[in-house]
Amino acid sequence: MTGKIKKQGPHSGSIKGDEIKRRSVFKQILDTPFNQICWPEIDEVLGSNILELLINMLEPLSQYKKLEEEKIVPLPEEPEIVPFITLGFNLTNEALEKQAAAVLRLNKKWTGGKRDIRIWKETTGLQSADNPLSVIFVARNDIKPALLVTHFPVLCSSASFTNSNKNNNQPIDEERSKMAPRVKLICLNKGSMSKLSKASGIKNLGIIGLRRGFKGATPLNSLIDKASSVEIPWMGANISDVQFHAPRVKHLVTSAPIKASKNKQKKGEK
Repeated sequence: MTGKIKKQGPHSGSIKGDEIKRRSVFKQILDTPFNQICWPEIDEVLGSNILELLINMLEPLSQYKKLEEEKIVPLPEEPEIVPFITLGFNLTNEALEKQAAAVLRLNKKWTGGKRDIRIWKETTGLQSADNPLSVIFVARNDIKPALLVTHFPVLCSSASFTNSNKNNNQPIDEERSKMAPRVKLICLNKGSMSKLSKASGIKNLGIIGLRRGFKGATPLNSLIDKASSVEIPWMGANISDVQFHAPRVKHLVTSAPIKASKNKQKKGEK
């Protein structure tokens, strides 16, 4: 039994035939000064001290969880820190988004009265206006993919009255600063996730939010005050100071394969 032998081209099987011809192409890239946001820098020693105090605060959580698993009756009261903390990406991110939404609503019209407190409670879902998120801890170097946490600097800034008010040229009054102070963002040292998980009893814990008002956080807050705040230039600029610039378009030289036309491909197959 014989089959049809496919006719080979003149360069089939040769080095020249195996090489794919390419052509130069230009791709346009819109460059912007706002595409790179720097996280607040923190000294390694300061970061270690902050982590140590944070672990001490979390340890009652793992102890309480162990009692729950052992079905101890009656269970003691929940650790005092529970109402003042958010654990994990989902809870922390949701709380920050609600706080940012409240800041946005109140920035549009601030009266300084009970109406503002009502709006704050409605938007954040909190029972009191005295316990906003004041600091976010992120084990950035341990979280994969890193894309999961790239939005936290902007979100922390959006959830703070101290930054948002400048956009409307409004003075930053004491009442609003109390309701939503500048949210600090602490990037913890590499290897922190495993330590946080062990202290809290929660697997892969790398993101924690801490609310203002927890008495046991006084030593920790004194260290956090030494850390830099989130700085995002375009979110803190006054409208009158804004300067508009022409788009920055870059041309990237690259290459693409030269594809044969459909007619030539059909002829080669015959």
